[in-house]
Amino acid sequence: SGIGYDAGLKLAKKGYHVFLTTEDDKQLEVLREKVEGIDNIGTFRLNVNKKEDIENLKKFDVDVLILNAAVGQGGSIIDIDMKKIKECYDVNIFSNIDILKIVLKNMLKKNDGKIILISSMLANISLPFFGIYASTKASLTMIGKCLRKELKIINDKIYK
Repeated sequence: SGIGYDAGLKLAKKGYHVFLTTEDDKQLEVLREKVEGIDNIGTFRLNVNKKEDIENLKKFDVDVLILNAAVGQGGSIIDIDMKKIKECYDVNIFSNIDILKIVLKNMLKKNDGKIILISSMLANISLPFFGIYASTKASLTMIGKCLRKELKIINDKIYK
């Protein structure tokens, strides 16, 4: 739904083969109904909290990866339960890194691909009661900036 679904439809209309993913099987059923008849859209479950779902990505040859999995956690930093904070970090940062590493290995082998990390303007703005969510987005933003520089160094070494 949302940004990922809209972007996927636009890309499919331009002729690209697109894979759209959902967190659970019930959402997958709804998604499949929505894209029924669009031949260049594939769907599958990708629960970013399940290692087996993430490992499933190894069988795909991905040219463009759009990472937009996220959960929001609002409230005072001192009041939010640590379990909720860890969940926010697991989904918004660690799962995105897991996915990134799997897909990026294949992109490096073929020396081709694009990665888009969806962050938030909250990565750069401090708003009360959004600290946990904002901190995850700031982390993801910095990971993207550093990765871009790392890939340039790697590429320059390989193709010098």
